[in-house]
Amino acid sequence: MALMKSQVLSLETLLCDCQDFIEEVEDDLGVEPPNEDFVYATSKGMVSYPGRDYIPKEKPPMIVVKPAIITRKLITELGYYMKLQTVRDLKDIQPMFSYYDNPLDKVNAPGMYCTILPGVHIKVPFPTIVDSTKEYARGRSIRCKYVTKILCDDQRQKMAKYHNSPVRICNFAHVGDKITKIGYASRCSSVPRFGDSKNLTSDIKSVTLADIKNVILYGLNDMVASMVWLDYHKCNNTIFKNVEQA
Repeated sequence: MALMKSQVLSLETLLCDCQDFIEEVEDDLGVEPPNEDFVYATSKGMVSYPGRDYIPKEKPPMIVVKPAIITRKLITELGYYMKLQTVRDLKDIQPMFSYYDNPLDKVNAPGMYCTILPGVHIKVPFPTIVDSTKEYARGRSIRCKYVTKILCDDQRQKMAKYHNSPVRICNFAHVGDKITKIGYASRCSSVPRFGDSKNLTSDIKSVTLADIKNVILYGLNDMVASMVWLDYHKCNNTIFKNVEQA
């Protein structure tokens, strides 16, 4: 088995090398020679000469971008009108997630973003997700009602003094702390912690299609509920960068 895997890997490497070579040759031969009768350099820095084979590159097909129609539509299941993009063909719907990378933007960091409403952008978080069936410590999974650690410490010290008892430890998340997400079996029964970035590549092998449908059920329903809240409170032109922080 190990020998077979090694041979397959060697073949994949060889095929990749061949594909790279083909692309380099196509790029090299796709440079139109100048009218002058002398040696010249191609776009890849290779030396070429008049009379050499010239294979014109095929021009990519023009992509016609249809203007988006954004209007308020009734979401019948919720009884709520929301401003949404309306399409006549499912193929016209753009992917929800994009990778943002603008070297000139000194405010918004590169990374995965999604736009859930016109003008409302969210940087995709990658929180730590713990398995609720194995991890019983739920620290930093809920925001502290006192918000800041300073205010929380002060309140706990007052309560300890009032009751003449030791100062209790607060396990809630304060401003600046990263929220820990609890992975429940009701969301993904095979791997409750599914989605944790440190274990995703190994966990993905154990997750079933039924699990994924359930994860999508939970995720999309929560996303739509958040969209309705943001729309109702008119949160326009907003960028959420650290939703994983308290």
